[in-house]
Amino acid sequence: MTPKAPKAGRRILLEHIGPLWRRMSFSWKVSARNILRYKRRFLMTVIGVSGCTALMLVGFGLHDAIWDIIDVQFGQIQRYDMTVSIARGLDDASAGRVRRTLVDGGAKHLTRVDARAMLAKGSGSDDLAYGTWYATAPAGQEACDRLADALRADRAVATVGYVQTTVGTYPTMLSAIDVIVVVLIVAAALAFIVLYDLTTIDIGERIREIATLKVLGFRRGEVDAYVFREVAVLVLVGALAGLGLGTWLEGFVITTVEVDVVMFGRTIHAASYLWAFLLAGLFAAVVMLAMRPRLAAIDMVESLKSVD
Repeated sequence: MTPKAPKAGRRILLEHIGPLWRRMSFSWKVSARNILRYKRRFLMTVIGVSGCTALMLVGFGLHDAIWDIIDVQFGQIQRYDMTVSIARGLDDASAGRVRRTLVDGGAKHLTRVDARAMLAKGSGSDDLAYGTWYATAPAGQEACDRLADALRADRAVATVGYVQTTVGTYPTMLSAIDVIVVVLIVAAALAFIVLYDLTTIDIGERIREIATLKVLGFRRGEVDAYVFREVAVLVLVGALAGLGLGTWLEGFVITTVEVDVVMFGRTIHAASYLWAFLLAGLFAAVVMLAMRPRLAAIDMVESLKSVD
């Protein structure tokens, strides 16, 4: 009629590392043994936390990958500040006149790209724009406005565009990405539910053990540390594993959704790793605070009751 006896304890790996094991305090030795004693809880917690951390890192990584388009495209690839397209069917004299207007207006580093030279022979380039001037815009907004007005007054000019104007429209277009990040972070809050359920189950299975600690004279803070130290270690392991998993998952998502005409960034910023790790820690801290009253409510008489 008596319950099945627990399995006999065995030495864990850390016990075989003498110099490290001897320097560990008694409470840390107990925690290390308990973590490896409940292997199922260890795996469930690590898998749950790592999955949620990876999901958060994917959200932050998507934000970095898409917003990096602006910095890379207009900072590293495109070195010019303005473009001037030549109207269709005009001759080289007209293009030269546009060049003089650009020089007189303060534009520098002029480069002309002929549309006809970029097409295959016999493709019928007469219906296309004659070419485009790329240049560094003059300093100052007023100088840019005067140059743009002078260019638009010339019938040889089809369009005048400034890179800064184009860049200014991107934040509005990409603001929807922030919503995706928020949704992924909210979804990753499942880490809170996972930790709460696992901690509740853990405390429920160890009520007699925790009550015995109180009978032996453990204070409330010591009892909390006895239980929550294990949770903190499991969250740390799960969060670190989640950062590695999230790095791979973010790369997979980026290469999957990427189209031929747009290349997303490939680097996850250090701040994104930090935020994902800190949020996982924050969820764990909230769970610990929520479970403190439950530990305090355990009655010491429980340790004296028979298992029957």
